[in-house]
Parts: sequence; structure tokens; C-alpha cells
Amino acid sequence: MIFIPYNTPSLKNTKVAGKYRPKTVTKYLMQLGIRDYSPTKKTVQEYKQGLKTYRPNLFREAVGDYFKDAEYPIFLGMHFVRNSRRKADFHNCAHIICDLLVAHQFIEDDNMDCLVPAPLILNGNVYTIDKNNPGVYLAIIKKYEVKI
Repeated sequence: MIFIPYNTPSLKNTKVAGKYRPKTVTKYLMQLGIRDYSPTKKTVQEYKQGLKTYRPNLFREAVGDYFKDAEYPIFLGMHFVRNSRRKADFHNCAHIICDLLVAHQFIEDDNMDCLVPAPLILNGNVYTIDKNNPGVYLAIIKKYEVKI
């Protein structure tokens, strides 16, 4: 299991019109040390080392080789640790994590042939509130199948 720090924002925000990225997403990326990313081009722009604004890419450091030998499709459990009781949709928070995994080339794609995100239940909860240490836990969970 790995932990990616900082409160994971919702990539889709109905309160922001158009194609613009919500400010919370920009702030989140900055905290992780990511200037910009593109899941379609599979590229990540990081802050350059030596500059005054340099930040290490905490997302890349946290994930490391976790997905190195994973078999597709990956069933990925996500447990979000929120910094407040604000309501959030699981799939909207999971969206940015999936996009960052693709952009960093940790996984091939985030379609259902490659990745199936699911809630990860920790201590009986689907998500947790911790004002001082928000983030997201990621864990590859075993494949399960129900035959009808």
C-alpha cells in the first residue's frame, strides 16, 4: 500500500464553467511538484531543479515501482483521507489519481481493460477525515469474480 499526501481534489467541478482547471487542482499539483500533465500525451512537466520554485515530484516518489509487475486489469483500491467533511464524489477524486498514473506512465491507460478503481475500506470506512494528514492510500487488490 502506498500513500500520496495532500487532500485529493475533484478534477470535475460543476461550479467552474468551461475547460478550465479548478484552482484546487492547480494547488494540489503544485504541492505534489507537478507543473502540468497530459494523460493523452503521457507527459508530466515538473518544476526544474535549481530554480527558486523547485519542488520534487512527490507523486513519482510515492508510487515508485509499485506497479512494475502488475498484471492487467489492475483492481486499484483507493481510500481517500479528506481534510474536512465536505462532500466529494469518489469517481471525481479518483479521476485525477488515474490520470496522473497514466501521465507518469505507471500504467498503460486508465480504461477498464487496464485499471478498475474501487473504494478501499480501511477500519470499516470508505474514506477518513484527518485535517492534519490528508491524502489517498492506493493498494492493488485481488481480482474477484462472481459467477451467475
